[in-house]
This record gives sequence, C-alpha cells and structure tokens, in this order.
Amino acid sequence: MAHEREVGEEQAFLDRALMALDHMRDEARSLRDSAAVANMRGAGDLVERDVVMGTALHRLDQLAIGDQPLFFGRIDYNPTHWARATSITWVVSRSQTTS
Repeated sequence: MAHEREVGEEQAFLDRALMALDHMRDEARSLRDSAAVANMRGAGDLVERDVVMGTALHRLDQLAIGDQPLFFGRIDYNPTHWARATSITWVVSRSQTTS
C-alpha cells in the first residue's frame, strides 16, 4: 500500500514537472512571437528585438527535448537502520522516468 502511495506521489511530481516544462515553452514562444511583431522605431529597437528573438529561440532550443525522458534523483533510506548506523553508505543509481 505504501508503495502505491509513493508511486502516485512520484507520478504527481512528474506530471507537475511536465506541466512546468510546457509552461516554460509557452512563455518562450510568447516572447518570440511578441518580438516578431514588435514596433520598430529605430536602430536601437532593431537591436533589442534581435536580442529578445535570439534569447527566445535559444530557450526554445534548450526546452526541445523531443522524446527524451525527464530524469529525477531519489535517495531511499531505512530510518531504523539510519538510527543504528555507525557509518552511512549512500547508494545512488540512475533511472529514467517517462510518462
């Protein structure tokens, strides 16, 4: 039962992370789109637009992970063992999470 609860909590965390990723992509697209239609009054405006556009495009490129899974770290420990331990050994492994 505890395992099912943990899996549910981890899935909820992953769902929030994926929603945050979508939100970051939407924000970068919005920045790109607003720069594309910005009113240009002079050379300074053109430079500013180019900087904003470049920043937005770079961010979109960073957020384009395609089919790559998101990775999260987790450390499990036994509280009873923790209290009795004379030395602590951490075992860290890598596991991918997909939705």
